[in-house]
Amino acid sequence: VATNAATVYDDDPQYNEQFEVGIKSDWLNKRLNTQFSVYNIDKNNIRYRPDPDNDPFTWAVQGEQESKGAEFSMIGRVLDNLYVRGGYGWMEATVTKDVTTPANVGRFLNGTGDDTANLFVRYAPFDQWYAEVGVTHVSDTWANAANTSKLEGYDRFDAAIGYSANSINVTLAVSNLTDKEYWRSGSMPGAPRNVLLRANYQF
Repeated sequence: VATNAATVYDDDPQYNEQFEVGIKSDWLNKRLNTQFSVYNIDKNNIRYRPDPDNDPFTWAVQGEQESKGAEFSMIGRVLDNLYVRGGYGWMEATVTKDVTTPANVGRFLNGTGDDTANLFVRYAPFDQWYAEVGVTHVSDTWANAANTSKLEGYDRFDAAIGYSANSINVTLAVSNLTDKEYWRSGSMPGAPRNVLLRANYQF
């Protein structure tokens, strides 16, 4: 059955069409670099198995999806002892064709949300020492294909302190500083507060 199904199945391959345009800029005498881009991605001839339980080897074309959005990122040294890095992304991912469930056309893709962002600030008052704190934001995401429920978004704070001199590098990092309970996806919870101490020596 598997051989025959593979032999008779003849359709255009699954492929993506992507368009993107962006701009890079330098600010503050080239101490701060920013990037901004907009994009559109069309995913065509998406495959699915009509009857995976009884005939797992037969595939067919289900439909098409579109993702469009914008991204912004920055990194640099804004003051003598102050560094920043971060970004923001907005995305709208929708179903544009679905032969199995036509009602899904125009709905948002399961597991996608509107925006994500992060911002980290590092303070280095001395050559050897630095401290860093940052926040990561994830908006609400759609929890099902019918768009009837959402997974709550979250804001996670992280921090670190480090020492570097000659061949020695020591970092103490704390992830999820406030021990926030959250879900990264419908089946994957976020990690609780955790501490990592790392020491490196370069010979």
